[in-house]
Amino acid sequence: MIRDFTKEEKKALIAVAKFIANQDNKLSDAELQQFTKLSEQPGFGDFHTIFKAVDHEIKTLSDLSHAINAVKRREIQEEIVALAIAMAEADGVDSPATHDTVRYLCRVWNIPVENVGSPRDMILVSQVRIFIRGAIGND
Repeated sequence: MIRDFTKEEKKALIAVAKFIANQDNKLSDAELQQFTKLSEQPGFGDFHTIFKAVDHEIKTLSDLSHAINAVKRREIQEEIVALAIAMAEADGVDSPATHDTVRYLCRVWNIPVENVGSPRDMILVSQVRIFIRGAIGND
């Protein structure tokens, strides 16, 4: 629940959502709806302020990595991963970069991929791709 997030955790959440949404260089209506739903969450009255702060403070992958690494509470990490998956699914584009982003979050936060509880088959597809790459030696 967003009301339990600190300001830094909210920044990481928005930064990850923006990164996922921008991977195809366009913001779809479905992704915009995801941001709207996020902004309407109880405890996120400062959404627009934090969104602007993310625009100003998080400009590089290194900045994004620092924001991600600042999130220490497991339940918040899991909520951010779930949001990343929901944002990825919003526009229906099955991008390898999106899968890589979710796997990166899981690796950094030591979240077993099978525990993410993904909507649809995103994580399962990622696991199959990893297995196939490993089996044919392209990992």
